[in-house]
Amino acid sequence: MKTIDLSEHFTCSKLLLYSLPTIGNALAITSFQLIDGSFIANIMGVTPFAAVNLVSPLFFMFYAIGFMFGSGTSALVSQYMGQEDPNRGQRVFTMSMVAMMLVGLLLGTAATVFLPGLLRMIGTSETMVPYCVEYGRRMFIFLPFHLINAAFLTLWITAGKSVLGFVISIVNGCGNALLDWLFMGPLHMGIGGAALASSIAATLTAIIILCYFFHTRTSSLRFVRFTFQDIGELWQICYNGLSEMVGSAAGNFTGLVINRRLLLLFGEIGVAAMGVFGYVIEVFMTLFLGISETAITVVGYKYGEKNRMEIDDLLKKGLRLMLAAGVVAGLTCFVCSPIISELYLGKSDEALQLAVQVLRISAMGCLFYGIIIFCSSFFTGLGDGLSSMLISGMMSVACPIVLIYALPELFGRDAIWFVTPVTTVISAVLCVALLKTRYVGLMNRMDSKMDKS
Repeated sequence: MKTIDLSEHFTCSKLLLYSLPTIGNALAITSFQLIDGSFIANIMGVTPFAAVNLVSPLFFMFYAIGFMFGSGTSALVSQYMGQEDPNRGQRVFTMSMVAMMLVGLLLGTAATVFLPGLLRMIGTSETMVPYCVEYGRRMFIFLPFHLINAAFLTLWITAGKSVLGFVISIVNGCGNALLDWLFMGPLHMGIGGAALASSIAATLTAIIILCYFFHTRTSSLRFVRFTFQDIGELWQICYNGLSEMVGSAAGNFTGLVINRRLLLLFGEIGVAAMGVFGYVIEVFMTLFLGISETAITVVGYKYGEKNRMEIDDLLKKGLRLMLAAGVVAGLTCFVCSPIISELYLGKSDEALQLAVQVLRISAMGCLFYGIIIFCSSFFTGLGDGLSSMLISGMMSVACPIVLIYALPELFGRDAIWFVTPVTTVISAVLCVALLKTRYVGLMNRMDSKMDKS
């Protein structure tokens, strides 16, 4: 793929093109959950499918550690590269990956041991606990290798090998699909086979990544011997990547709270129906997040140039692109809701009908998803972490947690399905308010400094 010069003028097509490797990586990595869900739902039924959707947010809270190490390491290593000290950057990179795998080993082991207790704490029924434990333990025991895959979402870009990272992620997804068919089909290994397929695919991918960075001579990153002094950089890595971990973990914590509420109101079919919508929006989230992550780099560069015309243009183009993607996502959810629901819940008429209802109601919220995520990243690129945090907090935690309790109490249990549309509307209004105040003020201060200079 042709490298795009950040100093160039960005069109919508160029912004999308520059985002493709990131989108592809994210889509390939999330594929294991989509594939597992499809096989489990069609072979085993609603209860095991609901169990996977119940334990997955818990697993992804731990998975977010990989995002912290990946983003934090990328930021610090990039600084050393800019200071023309690549050897120190490579030592920090190596030390960080060793530390991450040790953390993953400790936490994965602890989660494997205490998983039944954790599941009962979040209100999991005794019928679902065995399925959750069987699936979750086979994911957590391989946590170090899953973290490698998560961290390299960012580190492939730092290494200048984003296309290679995309290819390896595709291999991961294809391997997962093949093993899912083998373990759950001919070998009849059940829900544990689905988890084992995902974990083996992630492990093989992680081994490929590790071998590559042990032997490469063409990448800006590679594994080297590090010293005890390099361990002192670990706190800076964790601090740099903390926001990425907290953002992801907070969203998954909200997922746990929602699932617990759904179990009380609807039972396992409520969790299953919401899981179907989660799979659909997850596909589009890879597009939203891929473009938004790219926007951080581009906006940051243009802001460094003090180029207000380009920044304003990027904002308009990004919002249009995200609105178009949101319309596609919303129409897909609404029009294709019977087909999508049939793919996952065709064995249960009650769950199928509920999933169709959930998809059609939630389709309204899809319109603004991309805009909200883009605005949060846009403010990050401008160095306005407060605005970015306010948007992310409102969207991921504050609104959903309040609404999942308030709406059913005020309007009946079916009102819980309107949590997503109401949350996105409130968050979109917040984005407009911040663009009219914080963004305009930031640009005016930038112009004033330029006039004085």
